[in-house]
Amino acid sequence: MGELIMSAPVAGLTSKNRITAEDVVMLRRDVFADGVVTRGEAEALFALDQTARDKCAEWAPFFVEAVTDYIVHQEKPSGY
Repeated sequence: MGELIMSAPVAGLTSKNRITAEDVVMLRRDVFADGVVTRGEAEALFALDQTARDKCAEWAPFFVEAVTDYIVHQEKPSGY
């Protein structure tokens, strides 16, 4: 993977080692704001998933949705 570039909200969550339901709402707005999950956003979410020790129930469905959007719809060949 390339150089990891985190948005300010993601970087802040990484440092607190915890993801709350409110954090997921914020991340959903941030990641899907332009309708496209970028490679950098997907990489940042993987990093967040690995570093956060305490994750709310809303995290897993959001994480799967965002990463699936990137892998299936953004990465070439799309649709697979």
